Amino acid sequence: MIYKIIPFQANVSSGSSSGTVANQLQVVVDQMSDQGWDYQGMEAISTFVQGSSGCFGIGAKPGHEVSVQVLVFYKKVI
Repeated sequence: MIYKIIPFQANVSSGSSSGTVANQLQVVVDQMSDQGWDYQGMEAISTFVQGSSGCFGIGAKPGHEVSVQVLVFYKKVI
């Protein structure tokens, strides 16, 4: 099997519902399916982004954690 991992970020606003997010996901899954990819699932990837010390401490920024959602697709190779 071969795998393809793509980022997914839902576009939500204050009036959005869970159906809005589901529809956005459905569009991506359908597009990838049309290209022969099978949907396996969604995963969250978290990592830590280092902060910076700035110049002599001026403009210093603390580190922070970042989490992204990715969609996993696969194809069977014959």
